[in-house]
Amino acid sequence: SLVAAGAFARRELLALTPGGRRVDLLTITWRSGGAPATSLQTRLARGGRQALCFPCRRSVFVSARVHPGETPASFMLEGLIDFLASGSAAAQTLLRRYVFYVVPVLNPDGVE
Repeated sequence: SLVAAGAFARRELLALTPGGRRVDLLTITWRSGGAPATSLQTRLARGGRQALCFPCRRSVFVSARVHPGETPASFMLEGLIDFLASGSAAAQTLLRRYVFYVVPVLNPDGVE
C-alpha cells in the first residue's frame, strides 16, 4: 500500500455542524523523517489534540460541497484523492513537497 511505502494519511473530526453531523479533515502527505509527523510537545488549547508539524512543507487546502448543489465538486475531489493515492511518480513528488488538507464535505447539513 502507499501508506506502507511512506505516505501519511489521517482522518479526524474538524467540527460538528449545527445539525450534529461530522465535518472531517483529511491530512495527506509523505512521512517526515521516517515518522508520520513530528508531534509538538504542547497540546492545543482546544480539544487536547496534538498539533502535527511537517517541517519545510507548504500546505494545500481543498474543500468541497460548500454549497449542497455543487455535486461536481465531489467528483473532482474523488479524482484528486485517487491521484494522490495512485503511487505515481508525480503524486509521490507532490506528497513529498506539500501537505494536503482536505475537507470533503464542508456543509453536510445541506447535502442530506
